[in-house]
Amino acid sequence: MGFVVEEPIGKVNVLAVVDEADKGAATSRVEVIEDGVVIHTGEPVLENWRCEATFNPTPDRHYYFVKVTQADGNMLW
Repeated sequence: MGFVVEEPIGKVNVLAVVDEADKGAATSRVEVIEDGVVIHTGEPVLENWRCEATFNPTPDRHYYFVKVTQADGNMLW
């Protein structure tokens, strides 16, 4: 899943939406990762939560993903 942007870009917008259907598996942390390094962390306080962030990458190739950790230790990317 993902895509390659060939043209240089000035900013990267990230939106992660957490919607907990299982009340027992609450989300404890959402991390945005650029090139293997955490660049933004959010700690949801509600079962339905949005994490929005904008970054200005340096000119080069980069990859981004979001890691969600539940209170029980389960993770998803």
